[in-house]
Amino acid sequence: ILFPLLYGIVYVLNCIFNGIQGNDWYAFLAWGYPVGVVIFIMICAAMAAVGLLLRILNKVYMKHRKQR
Repeated sequence: ILFPLLYGIVYVLNCIFNGIQGNDWYAFLAWGYPVGVVIFIMICAAMAAVGLLLRILNKVYMKHRKQR
């Protein structure tokens, strides 16, 4: 989740320093910063879930491959 975390921090800082108007490309902050934070947390959680799923699938694949 490192890359979404870094991107999210830069995205929010850009909107804080330069204003939301014209800098909120995805409209994550259209409903305000609290909703934007929730969306940011959900994106990071989704990336963590994808990483965990890929790790589990890799372990299953490697275990299956060793049995051959």
